[in-house]
Amino acid sequence: MPPAQLVCFALAIAVHEAAHLAAMRLLGISVLQIRVLPAGLEISRGGELTSYGADAAVSLAGPAASVVTGAACLAFGGWFRLYGILSLILGTFNALPILGLDGGAALLAFLSARLPPEKAKRFSNAVSMSLTVALWTASVWIMLVTDGNASLFVISCLLFFSQAFGK
Repeated sequence: MPPAQLVCFALAIAVHEAAHLAAMRLLGISVLQIRVLPAGLEISRGGELTSYGADAAVSLAGPAASVVTGAACLAFGGWFRLYGILSLILGTFNALPILGLDGGAALLAFLSARLPPEKAKRFSNAVSMSLTVALWTASVWIMLVTDGNASLFVISCLLFFSQAFGK
């Protein structure tokens, strides 16, 4: 990845993760630890009891910030446009209802508010695995059509193994 893309992608990730932290702050949720991982941050929360709605809001804050800031930057040229495209991709992808992504955490929170915990988890797992398999299938097709672009394939495989064998 060229340096300009790396800088813009790092900024998109920073805005995305900052939105999660801001939502936690607004909802009075304390942060115990922040770990930097290759795909973003892992934020360990305090022991406060929160509602499922608050959990969903924290999960969706990152994708929402990515989509809003990304869309706003598309109107400009140069680095702004590049940031906008990368931020939209990051936000949209993270909003997918796949466990391990922000959308999956939000789906589980919404379902847990309405269903018994075990049923909510089973339904979330089913939706998540179905979408992961669909993503993998699409990635194979894209690899064949683009003559070898394996980015989505690698990501979908990581999501699949995360689903199948836990974190």
